[in-house]
Amino acid sequence: MMRRLTALLLLLAFTGCSRRKTLTPDDLKSQFTSAISFASEEEMFIDYVRTGRATSNFAEQHSAYLDAEIKRSADELAKAVPQPGTESALQRCRIQLSELREELWNVRIHRRDSNALSATKARVEEIRHDLDQAKSAL
Repeated sequence: MMRRLTALLLLLAFTGCSRRKTLTPDDLKSQFTSAISFASEEEMFIDYVRTGRATSNFAEQHSAYLDAEIKRSADELAKAVPQPGTESALQRCRIQLSELREELWNVRIHRRDSNALSATKARVEEIRHDLDQAKSAL
């Protein structure tokens, strides 16, 4: 009985640890590439919304889609363990993904306000630029 309990506890311990993936520098670069892509898509989306041609349904659905994808990536990074020397880069990517989600929320709220959308786009461009710099530093 004691052996079974010990084996079960070891199995649970190994299963629990397997969920935390260790990110290599290449994995982290890939995450930055995805984040940069999200920022670029968000910029294009903002431009499209600013033209006034986006229907309310499209704007809402596309922003929900983008938000879900950015959240999925952020959740993946939240579970990741960085290799030594990449901790700050991982944290930087996490923060920038969070900021992209914030700016996406601003698009939802201000989708009819061209000035607010221009300011939001400028912030997204800054986020993308920061992500580019961080990726280059890896």
